[in-house]
Amino acid sequence: MAAVHTVIFDYSGTLSLDAVTFGRSERLMVELAASGLAGLGVQSTDFFWNEIVGPTWHEGSTTSIGYRRVLEKRLQELFHISPDSKSHGVMKSAVSRFVARYFESCRIDPRWLPLLSRLNEDPAIKVVIATDHYREATNTIIKELAGLHIGASALNDVESLCMIPTFFVANSADLGVYKHDRRFWEIVASKLSDVKEKRVILIDDFGHNEASGARYGISHIIKKREKDTTAALESVVGSSLVVLPFLLTVTDACCGEDKAADMLIGTIIEQINGMHRTRHGA
Repeated sequence: MAAVHTVIFDYSGTLSLDAVTFGRSERLMVELAASGLAGLGVQSTDFFWNEIVGPTWHEGSTTSIGYRRVLEKRLQELFHISPDSKSHGVMKSAVSRFVARYFESCRIDPRWLPLLSRLNEDPAIKVVIATDHYREATNTIIKELAGLHIGASALNDVESLCMIPTFFVANSADLGVYKHDRRFWEIVASKLSDVKEKRVILIDDFGHNEASGARYGISHIIKKREKDTTAALESVVGSSLVVLPFLLTVTDACCGEDKAADMLIGTIIEQINGMHRTRHGA
């Protein structure tokens, strides 16, 4: 059986459950009000998702423009805010507060720490945080990992690094393509050589755990994304791919989402630990 070489984690909805919580209706309404965006006219979650995030998602998540700038541009269009008006400064401040609060909420769930620490200690294993996200997420993830005493680098910086770390951040905003596109994984493979013919593990929710208002989390889109992402990655790394879906399902038996997450994270940690022990002949 092939040795474990690369472990790939999705970020929002997988490593970071708080990022998803931020987008849920009750919390999002609080954040829109606190930032000042509600006062500018963003007064419902439907308006936020359908009129702001939806139309700007592709540009924001496949270019270097960033979340803050893409929100500013869209709000200027929607509310006809002139660049030289007082409202423009108010809008920029509100956007800055909102974006800062969002990325502050993109924390790594502490229940992943034992696994992340163990993987970090094995120089033979590379870990990729692969995410479809805004540009600012790259540094956010690197800082989050640093807070866990784990060094990480943006995948695009690999060639300029003197010492190659174990953890890498592959962000669609940096690579210019999404994870369901084969080109995304071709870039990853070109930066991190020798991934073929060795076991690659993917842990991803494929958007399943996203906020209900986000188009990214619509059921039929999730199923297609899972199929396309898996096929794209497998076409690059070969049959050594192992997919561990991180799909939170809340049932009475689980007693709620937090317990469901606790159980699922524990199960995935055990699965990877088992593969890791096999690799070492334990």
